[in-house]
Amino acid sequence: MGALDVVKKLDKEISGGDLKKAAEYLAEDFRFVGVGPQALGREEALGVWTTLRAALPDFDHNLRDLREAANIVYGVVEVTGNHTGTLAIPHGPTLPATGRKLQNPRERVAITVRNGKVTEWSVEQVPGGGLSGILGQLG
Repeated sequence: MGALDVVKKLDKEISGGDLKKAAEYLAEDFRFVGVGPQALGREEALGVWTTLRAALPDFDHNLRDLREAANIVYGVVEVTGNHTGTLAIPHGPTLPATGRKLQNPRERVAITVRNGKVTEWSVEQVPGGGLSGILGQLG
């Protein structure tokens, strides 16, 4: 399976699928870079996606404009969802459902795949993007 296929399958599971299956596409040393002030490891990233899906059951990266170059997939995301559940950030705030529609700005991504597993998902840091953008819109 090529890098593009791995990324598409991973994103399908993150955005509405089974997060346990998503874990199967992540390398043990996976890093989620740019979404917050410091990189997240595999379990931390899965925890973030679990928390977001609980608060935003229709959470979607809207991953598109994909192109593959060797083992890196480039594209853009524009996170959307409706805040209909409680957002409980570990070691952070808890936000009850607001009913607000979330739409983060477009953010470029570079996703590295090695041996059929995603080793890094790097997100461009843009104003209003990442986790701070999500919290800013919902809080």
